[in-house]
Amino acid sequence: MLAGEQNCIRIPGFQLGNSPLEMTEGAVRGKTIIVTTSNGTKALLACQGAHSVYPCAAVNLSAAAEKGRELREADQSILIVCAGRENAFSLDDSYCAGRLVAAILGDRSPRRSLNDAAIACLDLVRRYGGGWRRPLAYSRAGRELIKLGFKDDIREAARLDAYPVLPHFHERRVTLVPVPV
Repeated sequence: MLAGEQNCIRIPGFQLGNSPLEMTEGAVRGKTIIVTTSNGTKALLACQGAHSVYPCAAVNLSAAAEKGRELREADQSILIVCAGRENAFSLDDSYCAGRLVAAILGDRSPRRSLNDAAIACLDLVRRYGGGWRRPLAYSRAGRELIKLGFKDDIREAARLDAYPVLPHFHERRVTLVPVPV
């Protein structure tokens, strides 16, 4: 199946757009989906030489944070890459990065081991608190989605741990890391 968007709109001829409301279990389970997006595809491809890449959003934050804690405990470096918006800063991605940093660190004093970008992302979390809807809706991408009639997509994307899975990007493919039973 082809899925993707260009400037928030499903690409003509594609079966799915980029809406989380379209990515239902019935629509995607057991299928190979070829996805392209305005910003996320570029970010993933920029990371393709990395040892491990785990895409993260509100909907799988805890699973990604658990992997981050494992890497940190193994004394591995962690680089959080935001897709951004048109090669620039984006509020929604940076807030997500801050939430991920906070979840990985837990109660530890973070500032000694963080770069300025991570500290700024943590400050966004302090500014917006624990609710995802405001920073997602206030971002440029969120405002555009609302303007185009996709307000429900923001509500869906703001559901913390709605999909407790850990995607893994490797060799230009995203697959799910098996969940321990």
